Amino acid sequence: MTLLKRVVMANLVTIFIVYLLSQHVSAFAAHSVGDFCFEMMIVLWGIAAISWRGGLFFRRATALKAIRHNRQLPFVDEQQERVTQLNYKGQTDYSSEVMLFIAGAPAALICAVMTFISLN
Repeated sequence: MTLLKRVVMANLVTIFIVYLLSQHVSAFAAHSVGDFCFEMMIVLWGIAAISWRGGLFFRRATALKAIRHNRQLPFVDEQQERVTQLNYKGQTDYSSEVMLFIAGAPAALICAVMTFISLN
């Protein structure tokens, strides 16, 4: 239930942002419902893509862990170890990025439906 609330809240905030952008920036002017939903989808999925931490930190933490396990590097700097642990721990929670992707799915669906309706 909390996911549904977060998705609804993200969509409401995005509707407000896209509406303000369409009123004040001519490049974002939405002339149809499909355009508006496309802009919503771009905002939501763009934020999700930018905030996604990907595999960079995970690969780095795994590599250092393997090096320590294989004893190839007997001494690891304490600060480097702390940074690696922080980055590694940050990889376990993708809930906000996934939630934004899910929040953009209805806008993408509406955008696709409106495109097919306008083609006929």
